[in-house]
Amino acid sequence: MRDKHHFQGIVEATLDIFGHLENTRNHVGVQAQQLSLLDITDKQFDDIFKINIYFPFYTTRALTNSMIDSGIRVNTVTPIPV
Repeated sequence: MRDKHHFQGIVEATLDIFGHLENTRNHVGVQAQQLSLLDITDKQFDDIFKINIYFPFYTTRALTNSMIDSGIRVNTVTPIPV
């Protein structure tokens, strides 16, 4: 879930199998368990953002690109402004 090119494939495979989507929910998250903020490694911090922030953003973007030609609006709530 760390590669943005993976998300378009997820959406395309789902649409190929089911033909359409009526509802989807992006709920993903990881947490670095450390005793101190200073103990969180750069790799852990990178993983947190790539999974908790990138995953919902890129999946929603891939879904939006797939649905826009059908006149379907994608509503989303994200932890960051999009």
